[in-house]
Amino acid sequence: MKNSLLVLICMILAIGTCGGPLLTRLYYNNGGERIWFMSFISTAGCPVIFIPLVLSFLRRRNRNNSENIEKTEIDLTTTVSHMD
Repeated sequence: MKNSLLVLICMILAIGTCGGPLLTRLYYNNGGERIWFMSFISTAGCPVIFIPLVLSFLRRRNRNNSENIEKTEIDLTTTVSHMD
């Protein structure tokens, strides 16, 4: 199950990364003039990738007991240095 979710997420991200710019070019080459429509289409894919991530999180959470949950420490300087 873990590997299948990973493969599904990678496929969705690959399709979105390659297909998004192609659809944008196709839209504008065929006379598309609405800028807000394309920004809506760009953000509409978020729930598609969110669903497998939530399923993966819930599965891992149910598998681990509350006493065995690993806590991740977040270093603030590392987080800020990776922000664009």
